[in-house]
Amino acid sequence: MDLIDLTRILGILIDNAIEEVLLVPDGIIEVRITGNACGCSYTIRNSVTPRTIQQGIHAGINTKGEGRGKGLSTVRELLSPYHNATLNSCLQGDIFIQSLTLSWQDPLS
Repeated sequence: MDLIDLTRILGILIDNAIEEVLLVPDGIIEVRITGNACGCSYTIRNSVTPRTIQQGIHAGINTKGEGRGKGLSTVRELLSPYHNATLNSCLQGDIFIQSLTLSWQDPLS
């Protein structure tokens, strides 16, 4: 993956997590990076507000005001040319988890 695309994707995911966690008393953000010879994974976990739990999180749905809230759609666009990259997102209770996994065919030696 192009380093600039990866930086933009991770920047959007972390920025979204920061914006949300600022609204949650005692909220948390956890960033985990793991890897092996066949790929790597970036996982971002963050607390969410009761409103977010109720409304859900959807790419293209803007809850931040005019001209904002397009981050997840941008991430999808940036990921589209990379067949070795997947983004999995889930809401578990009051925690939103996003995991970006990059894999490669030729294991690193």
